Amino acid sequence: MKMKGILLGLLFLVAIAANVQAVKVEGTFNAVKSCPAYHSFNKGTNPGDIHTVPGKTYEIVEENKPDGPWALVLVPELSSARRWVAKECGVVTIANRQEKQPGSQPATATIGNCNTANTYDSYVLALSWQAGFCEHFNYSGNKPECDKLNTGQISVTNF
Repeated sequence: MKMKGILLGLLFLVAIAANVQAVKVEGTFNAVKSCPAYHSFNKGTNPGDIHTVPGKTYEIVEENKPDGPWALVLVPELSSARRWVAKECGVVTIANRQEKQPGSQPATATIGNCNTANTYDSYVLALSWQAGFCEHFNYSGNKPECDKLNTGQISVTNF
């Protein structure tokens, strides 16, 4: 029962960490090369095999996460006008941010960074497998669980 609670807790933490939602923004995407315009970049779906047109400017309405690698642009000639494009395929200009050239690294800024005590912008999931813990240091005689592992009283299959 205790193991089930631990596993459920770990799954909950992983779900929270993975739940990064898109951020609404205002800006432009000036395509410098032809790249796929995905309906879903996670699934790789691109109905109609739509690509960006080099030299064309698109309106950006969202980012997949703050300063993330994907921009949701409007392609007005499509019935489903909202498409995800890789930012590395063009020049991205977001209101109140510096312009980014294709493939460049994000500029360091204090916007979105966690610099306030007791506020968090990420999670760390740390796990320890007992067998690995005992192997890295000589705990013989100091840790009963390592002694039991060395004598075969417990198995490395225990979590």
